[in-house]
Amino acid sequence: MKKTISLFMAVVFIVAMFGCATNNSNQQGGMVYGAAGGAAIGALIGGDWLGALIGAGAGLVLGGVIGSAIDQETERKAKIEAARSNERVVYYTEGGNQAVESTPMASTRTNCTKVRTKIIDNGKVIKDVIEEVCKGSKSTNTY
Repeated sequence: MKKTISLFMAVVFIVAMFGCATNNSNQQGGMVYGAAGGAAIGALIGGDWLGALIGAGAGLVLGGVIGSAIDQETERKAKIEAARSNERVVYYTEGGNQAVESTPMASTRTNCTKVRTKIIDNGKVIKDVIEEVCKGSKSTNTY
């Protein structure tokens, strides 16, 4: 009976977490879904609230790390694509609340292109960075 109540409470927690998941980034979404999944698994394995809490904590951290890596990869891809195509590139999150916008700037005489990357969340710029993306190849194994 105690295991059934714990499992029921974990399911209620998961439904509540998914209902509140207004994902603005993969990191935030990963944290929500990781915590919900971790709570369910923890409740099933541990059979009590302690197991659910431990699982939720572990899932929160793991989901956040994975989501953050996906966000960083999206920024990197946008910068490289903008530098190669010399055109503005925009990637949107699944919900459409957040965008990664990379715009190439005036090129220099080097093999590098300056790219301005903005992270836009619900119409507000939350990050604005200018970086150089260099095209080059290494032909020897020395510097």
